[in-house]
Amino acid sequence: MVLAISNRLRSLFRSDSLRGRILQGGGVLTLGSFTENLLRFIRNMILARLLAPDAFGLMATIMATAATAEAFAEVGLTQSIIQNKRGADKEFLNIIWWLASLRAIALYMVAYFATPFISNFLNIHESTTIMRTAFTVILFRGFTSPNIYLLQKELRFTKWVLLTQGASCLGVLVAIVSAFYLRNVWALVLGYISEAFLTFAFSYIFYPLIPRFKFNSSHASEIIGFSKKVFGLPILMVIYYQADNFVIGKVLSIGTLGLYFLARNLAELPNTIFSKISPVLLPAFSLMQDDKVKLKKTLLKLTEIVATFGLPFFIFFIVFSRPILSLIYSPTYSTVSIPFSIFSIFVFLYLLSALIMNVVFATGDPDKHRTASMVRTISFLIVLYPATKYFGLIGAASTTLLSMSLCMAIQIHYLKKLININIPEYLASFTQGIKYSFIVLIPGILFNTFMSLRELSFVGIGVFFCVIAWCFGIAGIVRQKNESPQLS
Repeated sequence: MVLAISNRLRSLFRSDSLRGRILQGGGVLTLGSFTENLLRFIRNMILARLLAPDAFGLMATIMATAATAEAFAEVGLTQSIIQNKRGADKEFLNIIWWLASLRAIALYMVAYFATPFISNFLNIHESTTIMRTAFTVILFRGFTSPNIYLLQKELRFTKWVLLTQGASCLGVLVAIVSAFYLRNVWALVLGYISEAFLTFAFSYIFYPLIPRFKFNSSHASEIIGFSKKVFGLPILMVIYYQADNFVIGKVLSIGTLGLYFLARNLAELPNTIFSKISPVLLPAFSLMQDDKVKLKKTLLKLTEIVATFGLPFFIFFIVFSRPILSLIYSPTYSTVSIPFSIFSIFVFLYLLSALIMNVVFATGDPDKHRTASMVRTISFLIVLYPATKYFGLIGAASTTLLSMSLCMAIQIHYLKKLININIPEYLASFTQGIKYSFIVLIPGILFNTFMSLRELSFVGIGVFFCVIAWCFGIAGIVRQKNESPQLS
């Protein structure tokens, strides 16, 4: 049976069909994302020992500000290239370049003049020059050649990975080398700028575009029409993802924000990898949009796979949180083990939510996702400040988890209308994952309660039982495949 599955996958990988190209793209994105995030993981391990938490707190503020500025002017220019049938036309790309470039200039000017107010708000007055320098990433991103987005449109993911994630990996190396010499936040800033600059440079070296003062009114009308539909979603997302950085920096301290930032960054590692692979999901689900039965089976199967492998992994993160943070960063970071554990639960829910979101978009009903996102963001903003003020980082992390749970509840409710999935049917997808999680949970509790070991030994034990759980998961999936060949 394993050989048959292997042969089928091999034939799909070699196929020129749309399904084959999607599978190939997923494999390439997985490999590229894993490599990039492994380097980021190593970077954070090294830099956490070289730099003070304040440096990471300031960097979190810089990234949050840049992301917020870009989101408030995000009008789906990249998505319009991928979605529009005429997105590859030179005249279409020419308009995209002008809109993106002018938008970047305007955003940089706003960020430049807003920097003193941000510094005063967070009581980091000496950071103005650092922040203004870091905000040049907005210009590099805006002036990037739009031709590179044709790689996604045409499913040429190998070249996409080499260009974008190659630039990211080089930027990570710049940060690591700089940290050994500078030993301050400038190392993080140089790495951050390098990633954006290299993507910008590579885009013109390999996929150049020469802008012209000639505009096609038909293309402009289509771009504006699409932008109206997209506007708002990025704002909801960035507020949800970045507001806590500003609140923690203001209510607590920049140093505390640095601890929080690295703990959350580690917990979100699976989601970071998944986000680079997710561009494959939407076209895959779109192929099934007219077959609701198949779409339902596929979503349930993918949910089962995420639960089977995700639940043991996140239980490992939760039970072994203190030794993991101490080993990867330093003993100082073990003080945020509880927020780290809460974030681990949040990331698991977010992965499940992302699957549902792709189904919603594939069925042509993005308004339902907008509603769920709005509820998530509003509830998050209402609770965030008082929770952070009275309960510190635990309160901030719990607010993120609470709002994500509300979003998931709304999404699952919509699944009933979209593809006829009921709650018991959806929850049944978690049975295997819950069962295999006990392989990690029980030994973890026993070792933490009755044994006193070094961090490396504790983490090694956790990894061992997590791998055992995954082996049972693989065996269960293969056995299920053998018993239900009609679902293959």
